[in-house]
Order: sequence, then structure tokens, then C-alpha cells
Amino acid sequence: MDEVRSGEFNWKSDDFELVRLEDELRLQQLGLADENDLTAGG
Repeated sequence: MDEVRSGEFNWKSDDFELVRLEDELRLQQLGLADENDLTAGG
């Protein structure tokens, strides 16, 4: 993450969001939990 904070990746798209695997609600909202079976119950 230090590289990101220092701006080494300024040329790349900033359309990203870091989501913890523990954040099941957000993973579900993004449609990633079901698709990749990432929830604890999966």
C-alpha cells in the first residue's frame, strides 16, 4: 500500500475499492460474494 500512497500508480485507473473479505455485506452489494463464494457460509 505504501507504493499506492506515494503515487507510484498515478497512471492507472482509480476505479477500485479495497474490500475486506470479512465485509460480507459490501461483497454482496458488489456482487462478488456469490460469484466467488467468498462468504463464511459459502
